[in-house]
Amino acid sequence: MTLAGTSLIYRLAPSLFNEEIANIAIPGQSPVSSANIALQRQPTTLVIEVNILDRPRDLAIEQFAQRAISPPLGLAALSFANTPARATVSSLYRLDAKAAKRDVDSANAARKLLGQSPEPLRYTETVSSAAKALDARPVTGTISQSAQELRAIADQVEAKGGRAYYLYMPMHPLLAATDYEARSRRAMTVADPKFRSRLLSIDWNDEIRWESDGGHVDARSALIVARQLEEAIARKGQ
Repeated sequence: MTLAGTSLIYRLAPSLFNEEIANIAIPGQSPVSSANIALQRQPTTLVIEVNILDRPRDLAIEQFAQRAISPPLGLAALSFANTPARATVSSLYRLDAKAAKRDVDSANAARKLLGQSPEPLRYTETVSSAAKALDARPVTGTISQSAQELRAIADQVEAKGGRAYYLYMPMHPLLAATDYEARSRRAMTVADPKFRSRLLSIDWNDEIRWESDGGHVDARSALIVARQLEEAIARKGQ
């Protein structure tokens, strides 16, 4: 299974899952970029996080990744720089053993946290400001364009015998209730006639908590999300 998207889903380390996972989400970028890179792997299952659609694609990152994993340069081309593209390809080919060990240690720490009660759900000024900032972001054509491109990628995955799913990562209730979040759903619904069948509708655990920004899940919650995600995909496959 391959995960694509932004920093929201990037928090789901492969070691949190029971099955083999490649998380090639690229923080700060459009989900289209990592989803497009994922096509090179021909994933049997591709999960695309679609919370954030108003970022344009970074073609330079995509082209760099394509050159780096293709002959004649090969993987050695990635050794000179620690870039988002390098991190993506490193994740695909397990190049960074130290990073993998850190992921395992982090996952083990998260499992220990499950035995503790979650932090209280806080409605802070920081989260409130983040919600207002999201709604203040301009509505651009990038949103509908991203939705169209993601639909095309999902079509390609399925045409090759794979499965493609869309995922809305859980966000703090204040952020989830923004019009910004609704814009993505409207755009995806218009762009993809199969949106509802491809969408992983998950009743997120009420113990999920976030970092101070309200958008990124904390370490304990990342494990909960990973488990619920696997369960949702298993149900889809039945």
